[in-house]
Amino acid sequence: MRIVVLFCSITLLSTNVVAVCNQPQPRLVCAEFFASEIVVEAKLAASNYIAPASDMDGHLYEMQTEKVLSGKMGSSFQVWEENSSGRATFDWTVGSSYLLFLHSRSDRGWLLDGCGNSGPLKGKQSALEEIEALQNRSGGMIQVALGGDVFAWSPAITGVEVSAQGMHGTFSAKTNARGVAEIHVPAGRYSVTVPGQRVQPFDFTYDRPGKVLIENGSCAQVQFVNSANKQ
Repeated sequence: MRIVVLFCSITLLSTNVVAVCNQPQPRLVCAEFFASEIVVEAKLAASNYIAPASDMDGHLYEMQTEKVLSGKMGSSFQVWEENSSGRATFDWTVGSSYLLFLHSRSDRGWLLDGCGNSGPLKGKQSALEEIEALQNRSGGMIQVALGGDVFAWSPAITGVEVSAQGMHGTFSAKTNARGVAEIHVPAGRYSVTVPGQRVQPFDFTYDRPGKVLIENGSCAQVQFVNSANKQ
């Protein structure tokens, strides 16, 4: 199922398209890597525009696998990208190589989060280095955002303690000036709460606060909004 998202101003360098994104942003590599079915380096062999009579138009990208970083993938595969506000915020160029975080598969091809870390392989060195380092990490991190500038009706909530409760105990951290807290926890399942605050989970949060799974090396991202100010 293609990721459904809230409006977030991310402007393309080559166009005036505005993408829409799940929250919080930016998407963390440690979160997207573990949330993806396949992570792969691949070269774009061909790009085909498809305009169905009764469906969303888009592009079907023919990819040649160069290196599989997670999951299983054959020597070639297809990526489907609708011509919608959720499409990628980078240009596709035949002959170029890409780092792709593939989340699910439609009847046409694999899908990716246009607001995630997929993009041209050139310039992805830091993401590749982080992926390589994930296997050596013990435990993980839960990033919790309370409000934020993207929500006019829910400003950032700062200096507030956020808790994550699981089988290993309760862990907490305070939100910074951007309304973001990072809770470091052992691997396991957690429920995230914001005691004493009138907040609610945002409809399009990447992870649901009551069902957070942390593996060794992974992280999760949870978005709350201020229910008291919501209009």
